[in-house]
Amino acid sequence: MTNEQKNEQKNEQKPVRLARRTIYENPWVSLYLDRVRFPGGRVVEAHHVLHFDKEAVAAVFENTDGAVLLVEAYRYVVDAIQWEIPAGGIDPGESILEAAARKSSRRAATEPPATR
Repeated sequence: MTNEQKNEQKNEQKPVRLARRTIYENPWVSLYLDRVRFPGGRVVEAHHVLHFDKEAVAAVFENTDGAVLLVEAYRYVVDAIQWEIPAGGIDPGESILEAAARKSSRRAATEPPATR
């Protein structure tokens, strides 16, 4: 089987978007309602798709004692303050490590930890 035949076979096994309607868009997240045909012919009329335009980073920082840096964050959806690892968007021109250090220092109100 040639590479072209293999690619065609893979494409036949992938779902196909037949239509898309935008439900909501903002600079951080978009919500779409797709009509999708899956392999075998089944059509899903309302397949919800969340798309995050901005790249993001999450980081796990551990000190020499093995303690992991966690930050408190209020989450509206569950109406609770929860513990989580530092995370957030990567700014234009910023590396992944720079973003991780910025997020951890901002959330933990400390100097950025060493990254590797």
